This record gives sequence, structure tokens and C-alpha cells, in this order.
Amino acid sequence: MNKKLRNLIILAAVAVVVIVAFVLLPKLEPKENADAAVTAQPTVDPALLTFAEYSADQIKTLKLEYDGVTTVLKYDTDGETIIVEGHEDIAIDQTTARNVLYTSAKVVVEQILTEDMSDLAQFGLEDPVITATAEYTDGTSKTFYYGNKVPGSSQYYMMIEGIDKVLIVWNNYGSNAKKSLNDLVAVETQQMAIEDLRDISIYKDDQILMSFTNIGGEQKLIDMGSWKLSQPYYRSLDATSETSKWNELSNQLLELFSIDDVLDSVGSPAEYGLDSPWIVVEFVKQSGETISLEFAKENEDGICAMKFSDSDIIYQTKPSKLSFADTEPFDLVEKLLMLINVKYVSEIDMSGIVGDYTLEITHTEAFDEDGNVKLDGAGEPVVNTGYVVEGVELTDDEKDQGSWFYQAILITKLFREADDDFVAGEPIGSIKLTLTEEPNEYTVEFYEYDDYFYAVKTPGSDVYFVAEKDDVIKIKDTYEDLIAREVEKPY
Repeated sequence: MNKKLRNLIILAAVAVVVIVAFVLLPKLEPKENADAAVTAQPTVDPALLTFAEYSADQIKTLKLEYDGVTTVLKYDTDGETIIVEGHEDIAIDQTTARNVLYTSAKVVVEQILTEDMSDLAQFGLEDPVITATAEYTDGTSKTFYYGNKVPGSSQYYMMIEGIDKVLIVWNNYGSNAKKSLNDLVAVETQQMAIEDLRDISIYKDDQILMSFTNIGGEQKLIDMGSWKLSQPYYRSLDATSETSKWNELSNQLLELFSIDDVLDSVGSPAEYGLDSPWIVVEFVKQSGETISLEFAKENEDGICAMKFSDSDIIYQTKPSKLSFADTEPFDLVEKLLMLINVKYVSEIDMSGIVGDYTLEITHTEAFDEDGNVKLDGAGEPVVNTGYVVEGVELTDDEKDQGSWFYQAILITKLFREADDDFVAGEPIGSIKLTLTEEPNEYTVEFYEYDDYFYAVKTPGSDVYFVAEKDDVIKIKDTYEDLIAREVEKPY
């Protein structure tokens, strides 16, 4: 064996010794250390921590006493429905009630803290915070006393009558024993979507603030969306983006059905200012069913009382949920002068400041090479729109001129509502559209207002808006450009 090979063998032997030492030495520590590690984590027989073992169905009555209020739970005559004694007509949330019963049926504690009963005050058990007395169907009864929460924990100190021990139980035992009628009431919830509704009305201080109508497939000729503002004026709603004011408001209104806690299940509405509600929101479903929510003003505790009009159960809601009542109607509507699809218009008559002109609009079905009516992707006939200007029909190459003029009318912007003290005189101009379908006519009128604006009145509303004079006068100028075939694309 040469020297190099012998050195390699020696190195391999040393490596084996090191590995064996690394693996085995921890197992060769003194036996008393291992015993100490075991005895540091004693086990407890679970049976020693079980102080009651029934099912929720085996509780005949459960009396809860907390904060001066006594609440008695029991089963109705059907043996299945849990009710509150003295309030049998109030629907109770069965899941919550059953959980309350269960925590007095199956009582398993986490720790037996002490058998020294000389200073119960330190645990809140000298004058217990909560008392729960359960009567079981086997004729026995048990009374459980709950004290304070264990500091830095979600647990409660507890005692059981007849057992001289201070116990520790999990939070659900103490929190369930605090339940009163208000905590147990079945909250009236509604799963509502905007498409489920036909009308929405908002009242404030007994006055109509706003109302909205879902027109669905009706009057599509003058509406680009499904909903219109119907009070305080009749206008199309701006729903062109997810962040539009109407989309924001409709979401806020639907959130009103997310009920917060019960405030009082047996109180008088008058106690909470609900005999004369501050705000009322009325929802009419597509089926015709009406659901009304009534709200009081914010109280000194920073909450608003609310109720359904057909119920006396009073809930609480956050004042921030009622911010919708400050919405300005004009912020919700489309600001364009009008929204009417040209395919429903047969004639436009202009007078006064917008010029004295009449534009005829024709609509003819398109045919394919075989003489069949062309259909669009929705299966509807394709219609060709034509324009007759001063008795002359625009050629195919000129039709964009007529379309651009029509767009120039539509995109005239309404700037804001006219001042409340505005008094309209005689109209100084108008644009009247003759329609092929009901309402068969749509007329916009213009009035003198001030040096910068004209007042504008649109159909279905007594409210006046204002539009910049330059934008209104431009309609006349654009029609004169149409006569000369010099209209420029308006956007």
C-alpha cells in the first residue's frame, strides 16, 4: 500500500467517527434531563374538564341575566323553534339561539384555576357579571356564573353553582350568555339587485327629493339607459361609467338592505324619532311589491335608527349610509340637450334663435342583391337614413353632413339648473323633433336668461336649465353650413 492510499483511508475513518458522534451524542444526554422535559408538559384527563354534557335539544329553558336584563329562551310548542319567553311573536335567529343553548348544554372548561374561593372579587365572581340558569329535560338544572374576561385573553372566568372552583372557559361561553332579545332577533334581510326594481323614491322631511324609474324596453327612442330620473325633472341618467354618480347612488341605495345591529325589538318608533321619519326610501319591485325603509336623524351616540315601514323592530345604521340624501339631482343626469336615436326622427323644425329651418329625415329599408331585406346582427332590418335639406336630398357622399348636423344638436351641453327665482317669459326659439313612435314629439324651448346663458326647458319637467349662448347659436350656424355642405365633424 503506497503512502497516498494510506492517507486516504485514514481521512475516511476520521470522517466516519465525526458523523457517528454528531448523530449519537444528543441521545446520550443524562436521563434526568429527558424526564424533566416530559414532566414539564403534564396532560389532563379531558373528562375532568367536562361539567355538563347535553344536546341543545335537551335544554327546557335557559334564563340569561346580564346588565339588568333577563332573557328566557325555550322551544315553541312545535319542539323545534326556539323563542324568547314573553316575545313569542318576534322571529328569532335560530342559528344564534341554538348556539346560545349549546354553550349551556355542553360545558367544557379550559382550566380549573383555583379552589381558593376566599377572593372571588378579583375574578369578577363575587357579584357575577352574568348568570345563566339552564333547566334540562331530565329534570336537573345548573347555574353558571360568569365574571371578568381573563386579562390578555379571549377567555372568561366562570363558576358553577355547587362546585367550589374558579374555572376558565372560552370566549363563546361568556359572549353567548350576554345575548338578549335584541341580539337574537332574526334580522330582516333582502337580497336586492337594481334589475329587480321598477321604481325608487327618496323622501326627505316629508318632501319628495328624487324618484327614479326603470323604463326597461320602453321609450328606448329617448333613453340610452334603462333608468330615468323622474323627479324633480324627467331626464336620462348618466350611467356611462362605473364611477358615474347614478351608479354610485344606486349602489348606496342597495346597501341600505345590509342591516346593522338591532337597536330595539320592542320599543316604540316614537322613542327613536321614527314616528315622523327624516328620510324614507321606497323601493317598488318588478312584481309590484313595495318595500319602504324609514330613517331617523343621527342621535347623540352617532347612530341612526331605522325600520321597515311594516315592522316595529328598530335597527341601527351608520349616518354615513345616508349621505345619498345630499346628492344633487343635476349631478345624476346626462348633460346633453337630448338623447334620441335619429332612426326615430322624421323631421326637425327649428325656430327663433336656432334659425327658421326644417330638416326632413327619411328611413328606408336596405335590400341585398336578391331583393331581400338586409338584417343586422340582432336580426333587425337594416335601415338607411337620408336627409332632405331645403327640398334637396343629400347624396350618399353627403349623408355624413346630415349626421354631423344632428350630432351637433345632441351634444349641446346643459350647464346647470337655472336659479330658483328665474321666471320664464315667452320662448325665443325651439327645436321640435317629430318622432315615428310615441311620444311622437320632443320639443326643447329656449328663453332669455342673462348675458352668457339661455334658459332651456325640456319635455316632462318644469325645471329650467341653462346652456351657453354660443353653443345654442352654433346650431343655427351649423345648419347654414349644412345648406352649403360645409359641416365639420363635431368631435
